[in-house]
Amino acid sequence: LAELYYCCASANTRSEPPLLPQFEGGDYRGPQRRIELVGALTHKSIALSLSAIETLREAGAGQRSECQAVMKDVGKVLAFRARLPPAIMRPDDEEQSRRWLKQALDLSKRLKG
Repeated sequence: LAELYYCCASANTRSEPPLLPQFEGGDYRGPQRRIELVGALTHKSIALSLSAIETLREAGAGQRSECQAVMKDVGKVLAFRARLPPAIMRPDDEEQSRRWLKQALDLSKRLKG
């Protein structure tokens, strides 16, 4: 589901009219509101991914390929958000992206032996 939100956020940077103009009760119609929609979708994607990582870790699956894939995804979405306007991005998005991508790469190497 997190990946779907990310894909929709990415598509909304280019589509006309916007996809999901009434996301989670907000009305995002109009050109000036489009970037807010992209931000809301991106935030939802990151929140779901972080929740999935926490759930996997609590279930003892934090060192499995499923967790590695979600780590990679959250790193990718954080990198995407880092390129958005300052009103949407967070100052540490790029750093957090690198951290998650490094964790995913390290776990992938351990899993491959």
